[in-house]
Amino acid sequence: MAERIATVEAFLESQSPERRQAIERLRAIIREEAPQAEEKISYQQPTYMLHGWFISLGAAKNHLSFYPMNNTTVARHAEALKDFKTLPGTIQFTPDHPIPEVLVRQIVRERLAENLARKAEKDASKAAKKAG
Repeated sequence: MAERIATVEAFLESQSPERRQAIERLRAIIREEAPQAEEKISYQQPTYMLHGWFISLGAAKNHLSFYPMNNTTVARHAEALKDFKTLPGTIQFTPDHPIPEVLVRQIVRERLAENLARKAEKDASKAAKKAG
């Protein structure tokens, strides 16, 4: 049985140099756009939490994955992603065919806005219950 990945660094070390560079590129964008997101390992892959599930990155035998952690983001960007294999919550890519940086940034910003709006709704609901 393969050793369990415990840290993002261990995950990166388990990748080939090309794959590691592609994942580190996404990691840097996520950190720039959402520096407050918590980075951790979940399901053996780098995951970013910010008022809930935010973004996750993965590596399979023949591709890498960018997970926006919802079922609507990929559909909203279907035209921009037409050259990539996608699933409802997944964008698959390879180091030689990366997701364009401008699109990654846009998706990260959208997910950030969604999670912050959801938190604001929860906070308002709690405040209303407390006041009423």
